[in-house]
Amino acid sequence: MGFFGKLFGKQMTREQFMETVRSRITSKFPDIKIISDLEFGFECEVYGQSINLFLDSAYGDCSRNPKNFDAIVEHPLQAMLQERINEFIPWAEAKHRIFPSLKPESYFDAIRKMQEGEAVVEGMIAFDWEKGLKMVMVLDFERSMRFVRMEELEGWGVESDELREQAMKNLASKTGPLWEAALGEARKSKTFKFTELDGYDSCRILLPDLCERVSRVLESKKIAAIIPMRDLLAAVPYGGDEANKEIKEEAERQFARGVHPISRDVFVLTSEN
Repeated sequence: MGFFGKLFGKQMTREQFMETVRSRITSKFPDIKIISDLEFGFECEVYGQSINLFLDSAYGDCSRNPKNFDAIVEHPLQAMLQERINEFIPWAEAKHRIFPSLKPESYFDAIRKMQEGEAVVEGMIAFDWEKGLKMVMVLDFERSMRFVRMEELEGWGVESDELREQAMKNLASKTGPLWEAALGEARKSKTFKFTELDGYDSCRILLPDLCERVSRVLESKKIAAIIPMRDLLAAVPYGGDEANKEIKEEAERQFARGVHPISRDVFVLTSEN
C-alpha cells in the first residue's frame, strides 16, 4: 500500500502524520517531552530546554520517499538530543548532571588517534587516581553523556576541585538507594558487588564510605576490590595476595572481555583510604 503514511488506502493526512510522530516520540525518545501542540508540530522539552519541532519538511520527504520513513522522522529527533547535549549548559542545571568516570590510559590513547583527538584529551577535566587510572568529569543526560570541557569551567565560574566535589556528591546521592540491596546480598554471599549497569559501577570505588560499609558486612578490616570493567565493582575480604588469587583471576577474565575495560588490578582498601 506504499509507505507507513498510507492508512486505509490513502496517504496519511497531516493530522495522522502528526499523531504518528507523537507516538514515535513517546515510545522511542523518552528524553523528548511534548509540552504542547503547534500548528503542524510540537513544542518539546529536551533536557530542560524548550525546542520547537516543525513537521512540514519531514512530511514532504516521507511523501516523496516513503521507504525511508523511519530515518526521515527520527533524524530531527536525534539532532534535537545531540544539539542539547553539545551546547553550553548553565551551572544551575549542569551541577546536577556532573559525575565522575574512571578511565585507563589506553582510553585516552585511543582518542588521541582520532581526528583532533589530542585537543579533545587536552580539553578534558581529569584527575590522576591510582594504578594509572584517571578520573574524568562527565555531564550525564540520562541516555547520553559527554565530557565536561575545560572552557566550561570559566563560564560556570567554578574551580576544578569544586567540580570534582560536586561530581562525588551526585555519585553518592545516586548510589544511596542501592546500598541496602547490595549489602544484603553481600551478607549472604560474602562477596560485595555493584552491577547496576548505569555507567557508574566501577566509579563507586571512589566513594569515601565504600570500605567502611563493605568491610563491616564482610567482617574484614581490609577489602580486596576489583573494577575490571565499567559495569562491575566487586569486593571480598582481604586475605593477602595468595588468598585473593581468585578475585585477581576474575579481574583478569573480565578485563580481557574488552567490554568498557578499566583495570585488571586488585585494589586493597582500608577504612583509612
